[in-house]
Amino acid sequence: MTKRSFDLIVIGAGPAGSMCAVKAAERGNKVLIIDKNQRIGGKIPVTGNSRCNITNENISLENYVGKNRDFVRNVFALFSTSSLIEFFRESSVGLYREKDRYYPLSGKSITVVEALETKLKKNNVDFALGATVVSAEKSKSVFTVESASEIFISKALAICTGGKSYSKAFGSGGGFSLAQHFGHSLTPMNPGLTSFLIKDNIFKSLAGVSTEATLSLISGKKNIYLKSGPILFTHFGISGPVVMDCSNRLAQLELQTAEISIDFLNNAFSDFETFYREISFYPKNSILKLISRYIPNSLARVVLRNLSIDETSVVSSIKKTRARELYDFLTANRITAHLNKNFEEGQVTVGGVKTDEINPKTMESKKVKNLYFAGEVLDIAGDCGGYNLQFAFSTGYIAGNNALS
Repeated sequence: MTKRSFDLIVIGAGPAGSMCAVKAAERGNKVLIIDKNQRIGGKIPVTGNSRCNITNENISLENYVGKNRDFVRNVFALFSTSSLIEFFRESSVGLYREKDRYYPLSGKSITVVEALETKLKKNNVDFALGATVVSAEKSKSVFTVESASEIFISKALAICTGGKSYSKAFGSGGGFSLAQHFGHSLTPMNPGLTSFLIKDNIFKSLAGVSTEATLSLISGKKNIYLKSGPILFTHFGISGPVVMDCSNRLAQLELQTAEISIDFLNNAFSDFETFYREISFYPKNSILKLISRYIPNSLARVVLRNLSIDETSVVSSIKKTRARELYDFLTANRITAHLNKNFEEGQVTVGGVKTDEINPKTMESKKVKNLYFAGEVLDIAGDCGGYNLQFAFSTGYIAGNNALS
């Protein structure tokens, strides 16, 4: 079996691993990047609906979950949104802003992958693609990484393997066992940025319908997370950006089920009396026509049917007590939601390598010298909107900029 020597071996060629390899090689190190897939990029091709939402203008700690969110603050102090935007502009990737999100001008995620490939090749990074890591060991000051066909040795090792999400497609998740092998601890792991499953789903007929709403995650009698935006009805429950962000908080709490409250009127009315006065202005309108001014017609039909209110009834015929029931259903619809536990449907992993065991200024292990971690393998997960890619690129940059320094 052949043996090759390097200064740094990077396991994982996703956003974190590719950035790590680029920065380490730019500093004059001989770098090898290993990945199970035949091409670099990891999950980049599927991010942002294949448009690659690189980052977000409004990065804050509130957009992340993890046992130690201060870790995020330290990371972005070293490599921020503006730093990443400048990196890609220098790599000839034009970006445009859509609301608070940044995408490549081409509108295609492959543009980002190709830019990273160019950077890697320009800096003479070696590739071992389509290679599965069988083992990784350290003896004295040397790391030995073995694949099915080769043995590689190096002075430093970076684990950038991603999490468990989409593991069938991207071969991720192996970094967790490597981390444990080197003495690192893991926090409990659950799928994040995923859907909620609902038993006895009264909205099943609405699969594919989207609406703006405000969703609250409830623990005990407290609202512990509140967010407004689009939700999407599915055959099995609800999804969409708001639900996905909420799922990160549920996963962080290590709960399988929770009560959620949905305001389908999306804070359009401050209280019932305001709502009642509004609908009373249109006494001859059918209740269906009136409610459909605020929510999709198909959703209005389901709501009225579940309250046993005839959709052809005119507003003036609706008693105030019934109007109150309608308002309560529309603004505080309580549902028991179940976290979708299928990692193949979750976009990120909530949980991972404990960040207390990693130096956020270098990404180096506090347990093993010259061992580095970056990206989703760490116990940090972000919301929809470019937050996870930014974290992956930032931690990869820091690791590559400090390896063997």
